[in-house]
Amino acid sequence: MFALVDCNSFYASCEQVFRPDLRGKPVVVLSNNDGFVVARSKEAKELGVPDLTLYFKVEPLLKKHKVAVFSSNYPLYGDMSAKVMNLLKTYSPHVEVYSIDEMFIQFMGMPPDLKPLGQSIKQRIWKETRLPVCVGMAKSKTLAKAANHAAKKVPALNGVCQIEREEQRLWVLKRMPVDKVWGIGRRLKAHLEDMNIHTVFGDN
Repeated sequence: MFALVDCNSFYASCEQVFRPDLRGKPVVVLSNNDGFVVARSKEAKELGVPDLTLYFKVEPLLKKHKVAVFSSNYPLYGDMSAKVMNLLKTYSPHVEVYSIDEMFIQFMGMPPDLKPLGQSIKQRIWKETRLPVCVGMAKSKTLAKAANHAAKKVPALNGVCQIEREEQRLWVLKRMPVDKVWGIGRRLKAHLEDMNIHTVFGDN
């Protein structure tokens, strides 16, 4: 069984760790030269701030809504990422860093229902780092990533989703946009949507 632990709005969340007064408020992080928006908190996304957009294009919107703006601090983000990874290694020696804010854990010899463990991981990371995460679990890495997507998007899951049965797999895939699959970018997404394929499951 694999679990994908994904830090939510990672760069923005790291800034909020040291500025707790900004929790629940819109935050964006800019690229090295402050040219592009590279990260947005949930609240900034809800304002309609697009990802990877030129800063000058959204600067009026950010000022209007008093959005907190930070320059990238990659040493900080790397340090916070390492803290999360070290915590995950206490659950299993089999930890694979997929990106700075995503880590796979492989569990062996565990009970079938890992949702309580997922909640424990989520709560511990919050307690010890103040970083919000979501956890997706399944029998393959690809399905674990799909489960993580559901954990982020479905409030009733409370940040943890495990795909155990076929009906759960189908339920998740029917709701997962096709561009969330590894290796599918904007061009391929447009091509698939021209074929009326909008979700991972197929035709929508």
